[in-house]
Amino acid sequence: MDFAWGFQLCKSPPEYQDIADFNEGVQQAHLEDLNCTRCRFTWTNKQEEGARKWMKLDRAIANIDWITRFPNTSAHALEPGVSDHSPIVVDADCGERYYPKMFKFLNCWTHHSLFQRLVEAYMNSVLHCQRNLKKDLKQLHKEHFSSITDRVVVIWDQLRSCQQAIQLDPLNTVLKSLTKEQKFMILKWGC
Repeated sequence: MDFAWGFQLCKSPPEYQDIADFNEGVQQAHLEDLNCTRCRFTWTNKQEEGARKWMKLDRAIANIDWITRFPNTSAHALEPGVSDHSPIVVDADCGERYYPKMFKFLNCWTHHSLFQRLVEAYMNSVLHCQRNLKKDLKQLHKEHFSSITDRVVVIWDQLRSCQQAIQLDPLNTVLKSLTKEQKFMILKWGC
């Protein structure tokens, strides 16, 4: 298995020796490509149609010990969302897992008049700041922004659908335009 260039070492294209050294390291570590499913390409330069490039740059790799310990491991290249790279999810299929709900900060909160006052109120009491501020920000979200998360979920779904369609029709200008609008909305609402 040879990799043209497994990771970005610098902004300029790699020299032949860099590629050879990387491939040798992959071989010495006995790493194998996990063969990602879903997205055919994992990177795009996001240029206009005539100059646009699509490539499979990103990969998930594992050694024999991993593959033996987790034989049902799978890798999935997801739609890139707002990035130029597709994230790759590696699932070791270890059964049920529970993750506590994460605190999610929304950029749109910073534009609300109460936000500045809430943050300033807790700046003086550093010890209890995070827990209490988190509670009050959740209340601010509940009262003023609760439906935004649902709207952003819909926009993410639309973005994923567009990006899946672009994988099949990379020159489609309508899909490109829709994708650009959806990314703007996601970045605007900070989700």
